[in-house]
Amino acid sequence: MSLAVCANIGKFYWPSGMFRPTGKAVIVGDKDSIDVRSNPQGWSSKKTLAARLLVGFSVNEVPTWTMDDLIPVVREVRETQRKQGASFVAQKGIYQSKRKSGKVVVEDGAQVIIIDIWKTPLKEFENEMVFLAEVLAGKLKQEEVVVEIQANGITRKTMGIYA
Repeated sequence: MSLAVCANIGKFYWPSGMFRPTGKAVIVGDKDSIDVRSNPQGWSSKKTLAARLLVGFSVNEVPTWTMDDLIPVVREVRETQRKQGASFVAQKGIYQSKRKSGKVVVEDGAQVIIIDIWKTPLKEFENEMVFLAEVLAGKLKQEEVVVEIQANGITRKTMGIYA
């Protein structure tokens, strides 16, 4: 069975890299709190904001982190943002990026999809996602975490966030 999520969770490219999902998309938290449906979807016309955060799992090209390290950090930050019990989608994949040194690194990584069920104003939601990415970059010792802000699954903005 496949799932329909009101966000784009497929392959993604940005100026210095790309992410290709390879694992099963997993819903973390209360499945009823986000708009996830079994296909066929039907349809929905409501405006939905979402963010995709892309992060690598290696430090200095040494595999270091896993989904088990990533998920608690996301939950902790979302709780500090008063989004207690926040659900999100997490999925493993291949993270490729060009480092500041110019070297291209290919490593295991993940994408985290946050769907804004609280109808947060756009700027506030964007600020929350930038803060989450900054914490992830710091705790997972990453040079950069990529944040894509989406509206109804369409990219509005892509940012590289540093710790």
